[in-house]
Amino acid sequence: MGINHEKLANEFKPNKIKCLFIAESYPNNDNNYFYNYISECIPIFYSSIMDVLYNNMYKTFPKKFMLEQFKKDGFFLVDTIIGNIPKGTGLSKKILILKKAYEEHLAIRLNVLEKERCIGKTTPIIILLKPTLLAISNFLKNKNYNIINFKLEKDKYPNEKYTIPFPSGNNTNITAFKSRLKECLKIIGFKK
Repeated sequence: MGINHEKLANEFKPNKIKCLFIAESYPNNDNNYFYNYISECIPIFYSSIMDVLYNNMYKTFPKKFMLEQFKKDGFFLVDTIIGNIPKGTGLSKKILILKKAYEEHLAIRLNVLEKERCIGKTTPIIILLKPTLLAISNFLKNKNYNIINFKLEKDKYPNEKYTIPFPSGNNTNITAFKSRLKECLKIIGFKK
């Protein structure tokens, strides 16, 4: 039996979110779920985010401690989809799945966070991963959310403007992920 993703995430939900990360979906392997502190596994997505925020601290301290720090600093990560996208799904199909998930899940989740006063229209939102940005950014813009990706320098990444790639196993993607995330965090004034 799998883990309860929403329950794990809500353990680390700040009362007042200072920066909301929106990602794509749960990983295919529950051990790689961002908020799964029960697993000893240190997935690349988790380690890349934690490295940008806290340098190498994530290597020294347990995941639960680091997730508490993440919460204390006002960060929260939500997935667009409740569930995962099968490996090998092409970009066009992913975008369709993500658009549908926005309407069925994420829009409701954002409304709840607003009603709980965890977020407001000015709360910085960083959309992680290209398919997610392409699928949901117009929905969020139309609701007047503060999308930090659109404040990135356009010309710096002409082929991938505004996107933050998945930090897959190759160093180029990991470096690009960290670089763009650092830029977004600089825009919102986060200092380590």
